[in-house]
Amino acid sequence: MATGLSAEAAAAKIGISARSLFYWQREHPEFLQAIQEGRQKALLWWEERALALANGEPGNTQIVSLALKNRSRAAHGWNNDAVLVEHNVTTEPAVEYRPDLSRLSPEQRQTLKEILLVAKGEGTIEE
Repeated sequence: MATGLSAEAAAAKIGISARSLFYWQREHPEFLQAIQEGRQKALLWWEERALALANGEPGNTQIVSLALKNRSRAAHGWNNDAVLVEHNVTTEPAVEYRPDLSRLSPEQRQTLKEILLVAKGEGTIEE
């Protein structure tokens, strides 16, 4: 971890699953302490890379920036990109509209029927 690896990546490198890593941290306080110290050393490694880049050494600033953001967010909750989005959605029950066709004349009903058939693509307009 002192070379910038995360605890999970360091575990994978030596053939230990992340699940075992988390179990050992929970069961052995001294192991948890060692992991926390390792995370601090990994963060130090990345911060030193950032300072080296700032002083003109070659490297990829985007990778270093991303690594620092992700490590800091995970370790301390530091994240300038965090956005809280709340959704307040209310839905009204669908209201079914049923027109009173009893007031239409037979000719008006026929015209309405033809219009609806054309709208559904099942008829044609005749003039």
